[in-house]
Amino acid sequence: MKNNKWNLWKTARLPLLLSLLLSLFTCKTTDLEIIENIDLNQLADTVNKFSDLADKTEQQEMDFGNEVAQILLTDSRILNNDELQLYVNSVGQWLVQNSERPNLTWRFIVLDDKSFNAFAAPGGYIFITAGTLLRLNSEAELAGVLAHEMSHVLKRHYLKALQKQTKLDLASDIGILAYQLNSARKEDYSSETEDNIELAEKVSAAVDDLYTNGLAREDEENADSMAVIITARAGYDPYAYIAVIQKIASEKPDSTAWLSFMQRHPPASDRLTTLEPLMDKVFAEAENYQTVTARYQKSIR
Repeated sequence: MKNNKWNLWKTARLPLLLSLLLSLFTCKTTDLEIIENIDLNQLADTVNKFSDLADKTEQQEMDFGNEVAQILLTDSRILNNDELQLYVNSVGQWLVQNSERPNLTWRFIVLDDKSFNAFAAPGGYIFITAGTLLRLNSEAELAGVLAHEMSHVLKRHYLKALQKQTKLDLASDIGILAYQLNSARKEDYSSETEDNIELAEKVSAAVDDLYTNGLAREDEENADSMAVIITARAGYDPYAYIAVIQKIASEKPDSTAWLSFMQRHPPASDRLTTLEPLMDKVFAEAENYQTVTARYQKSIR
């Protein structure tokens, strides 16, 4: 491959780290103390199971997500703080139980990065930087960020975008996506035909392009709306997510990472304008929602 990024995968350390994370962050319950009326251990009575694709295809989606996640971790470090990792995971798993796809194997991972950023990979991988956690003020704000990234997974935004770029059929060829991306990542073409090698490189380039340039504007706006609804469904103050977008608007573009983040998302002012009708119609008189500030501040400081 021409991109040096792929050559980094000849080391064994990162796959090992990811493997350890999979065993650590796939639990659906937590041992956190119940505070402020939001029980992170309780399983929500969720409905509307996501069943438009077969179980086999969903497993292939998770397999493909694993390949994408390993690529995304190439230039990132996982934060060495088990307590914080477990806390963020517990909040994420509570949101999962209030989502449309609670049966996916979700992973919530904090990265050792000072920038303001969060992103996702197909199949249930959610990444958030330590810098983002320091900028947020409450668990409700954290829930909003995680729910936004979860929404991209719930609606298969990344999968559909990659399908469009590679011209592969989502339902029947998702397994091919995972296989070809694995081949590209390992640069293992010993048993491949010329056509397969070309496809592997095409899939790799599509992933690189997608995470550089971002999803379609409508996907981001849809994820914003879903984030508000999921957080409210889980008992968090839906207006906390509005506060997050306002923080984004006030952030100084002092790094390449931040400029990249802004390139991948619509302007914050546009996002707030798009959300306004939903907030006015659904949450005009929001009551009995929690921000859970004390627990958040205690957990991340």
